[in-house]
Amino acid sequence: MERDRNPVRAAVRAAVLAAGVAAAAPAAAETATVVIPREALRQAFADAFGQAALKLDNFGPKQGNSWLEQQSHLRIGTQTVPLSLPYLQFQLKIGTALRKWFFYLDEIHADSMSVDWKDNQRLRLRIRLEKEGEEIKGRCIRRKVNGDWTECTDIVERDGHIRRPGGLPRFDLHFRPVAYDGGLAPEPGMETTLLKGAVFFSNAFCNFSGLCGAITASFNSIYAPGLPEWTAEALAAPGARKAVARRTRERLAPIVEQAILQKDKAKPTSWKITGLKYENDRFVATVSYTLPPPRMPLPKKVQIVPFVQKAETTVKPATYRDRCPARFVVEGRVKVAYPGKISYRYVTDRGERSGLRQQAFIQAGTYTLAPWQHTPKRPISTTYAIGPGKSGPRTGWYRLEIVSATPKVGAVPAGKSKGNKVAWRDECRKVPGPGTLQQAPKRPNPGGTLRRPASPHDPASQQQRPRRAVPARIVAPQG
Repeated sequence: MERDRNPVRAAVRAAVLAAGVAAAAPAAAETATVVIPREALRQAFADAFGQAALKLDNFGPKQGNSWLEQQSHLRIGTQTVPLSLPYLQFQLKIGTALRKWFFYLDEIHADSMSVDWKDNQRLRLRIRLEKEGEEIKGRCIRRKVNGDWTECTDIVERDGHIRRPGGLPRFDLHFRPVAYDGGLAPEPGMETTLLKGAVFFSNAFCNFSGLCGAITASFNSIYAPGLPEWTAEALAAPGARKAVARRTRERLAPIVEQAILQKDKAKPTSWKITGLKYENDRFVATVSYTLPPPRMPLPKKVQIVPFVQKAETTVKPATYRDRCPARFVVEGRVKVAYPGKISYRYVTDRGERSGLRQQAFIQAGTYTLAPWQHTPKRPISTTYAIGPGKSGPRTGWYRLEIVSATPKVGAVPAGKSKGNKVAWRDECRKVPGPGTLQQAPKRPNPGGTLRRPASPHDPASQQQRPRRAVPARIVAPQG
């Protein structure tokens, strides 16, 4: 394999390979025994069967001379197991007419499924059936003279009900919990009890000779033991057992994971129950699990030095106090780690920019970039000063901006893209030019204080001048 001459790329490749070797360490398989409390075990199965639904129904629309339509099923979670139920058939001859009677189950649902302990080792699943509506549907056909069969036209009520005095019809299933598919499920071959419930029909229907007795006998011999057995067979189906095992595993997860955490001081990444036994009045589960792989020390991270490590901006002078307009010289300095080139420019706070410039570097080091001489623009004003004086001070900033950085060593970060902001202050003096109006200065009087001549209208002069005498005039009275 050819050696990579680029030191940066070679270091990165070595770090990646080292990390891959450390992550490839296989996880260790472990085994532990975990005590499952009896109440936790019962509650796990109660939750699993609490979400189950049982429907007993083989009655549908008439097709030919039959009303059979299998709709029975057991549903646990997302798993549905179909059930195939038989129907009852009787033949009775009344006079010369031959009749056939068919009886089906219609829309019988489980009202509830509860779990408790049958004995120390076995759980009991009790299924209660609802008693709403007519659970037994009766249909009749009779043979005509020509030998064809047609539906009976009598109006006698043929439907029946399943009732249990004092409660709902129910049956029980007894089972031992066993390990299955990572969780717990009922052991195949569940023990069943007879359905506790009886069939009831109307009095008018029972007037047919011996028909009610025959139906009751068939119900007790077929449905009473059959419904629990068919339900147990559905629960023994792989799909139903997997659904129960999945739910019990979820319920028992806190107990199992806490036991493994106490044993190995680590939370397992995966686990499954592989066995369950009853000993010393308690249930003990065998759990197979895997722990997170041990963390192997990785080599120190390779620090890749960026291309542009430092960018600085300077301005001269920082404060301008000479004649207007102000002139500033902006200069940039950069420190690079590799040979390469950059494109840069100078920008101001007022949005002004220098032209785009380029600078190449033949080796690493610190470089001074070409300066930019700039006169900040003054805003247009409608106020003009007359005579010498200072305009108001202005402030702003300059900054070096690196538009692009291209190192010659390959894929390394570009690094700094902006320099620091440097402030400037403009206090330039505005000197008036030719033609500017000026006020003449006042000159002092070298001869002392000048007195102005007295005015005849001046009150002060009138007081000093003597008044002229006016001769008196005598006027003689008349008459």
